[in-house]
Amino acid sequence: MHPSLKALYHAMRRPLEVRRRIRGRDNVVSLGRGILRRVRVDIEGDGNTVRFEDGTIIEGLFIRIRGDGHRLTVGRGTYMHETRIFFEDRAGCIAIGRDAWLNDSSVSSVEGCPVEIGRGCLIAEETDIRTSDSHSIIEADSGRRINPPGAVRIGEYVWIGKGAAVLKGVRIGSGSIIGMRSLVTRDIPERCVSAGTPARVLRQGVTWDWEKLPVDADPKVPGDGA
Repeated sequence: MHPSLKALYHAMRRPLEVRRRIRGRDNVVSLGRGILRRVRVDIEGDGNTVRFEDGTIIEGLFIRIRGDGHRLTVGRGTYMHETRIFFEDRAGCIAIGRDAWLNDSSVSSVEGCPVEIGRGCLIAEETDIRTSDSHSIIEADSGRRINPPGAVRIGEYVWIGKGAAVLKGVRIGSGSIIGMRSLVTRDIPERCVSAGTPARVLRQGVTWDWEKLPVDADPKVPGDGA
């Protein structure tokens, strides 16, 4: 857990503010032992699972599940602020690794395609991560749908800047940085800076750190000291 989160965790003394609306059979919601404020879980369907490891800090989270067989897992030490998580259709999966930080962002698993967010990721406000366009684009001559869904896989210690959108079928390599307001439509390699609409690689062989280090400081491997 990031040091600033440790202080926040111990400072909070009203840990549980959870509202649940669950319609269906065989749904499991286990939120672990953590700080849970302004959490809403809204499920309509069967056989869905929500599991948090202990030690999460949640200050505003809306989980909306529609359909059957979806799965959400959240790792220990993860922080979420005003985050929205959506499932539609069947057999979706969202897995958020340990020590991740999501701030006022949205994550959607649609049409059975998974989203993976690796350990220690920093997802800034107004970020949108989705596996589908949620509507069909049809080729006029053939009537064929031409915008299939796709899994989104974000590696460890990825920093995604404010207002970015990560679209269906994208992989982002570990240690990379996505600039503000970027539109990520294709794979991004590890340890690089990417930005733009659509996002393109601007610099390779870089990393980042949670702290504002002196400019002449030696670089660190992503996640050191986390």
